[in-house]
Amino acid sequence: MSLKGIRYCSFLQDHGIKPRWADSGPSTYSKGYQIGDPWRKKVQDEKTRAKVRMNNYAGAQLATALNNYLPDEFDKIDPLLYSRNSPDASKSSTP
Repeated sequence: MSLKGIRYCSFLQDHGIKPRWADSGPSTYSKGYQIGDPWRKKVQDEKTRAKVRMNNYAGAQLATALNNYLPDEFDKIDPLLYSRNSPDASKSSTP
């Protein structure tokens, strides 16, 4: 969905996703992002790790998981799964 910064953090918070560092730092991604470094960097690192994990799934598997866990957003996300920037998109063009 190309969410960045505080919008990304708010999305996570709205869906009940808590940071792994909750014991030692801010209780939400939004609070950590607003505080700034080092927490903002931790948010960015976690987002990168999540993207890498999501890229390891086939499009159909990812679509099923998104439909199960984010049914209200699925119609917005589904077209992005098969866009030119999706994991299944070809990274090279053919003449």
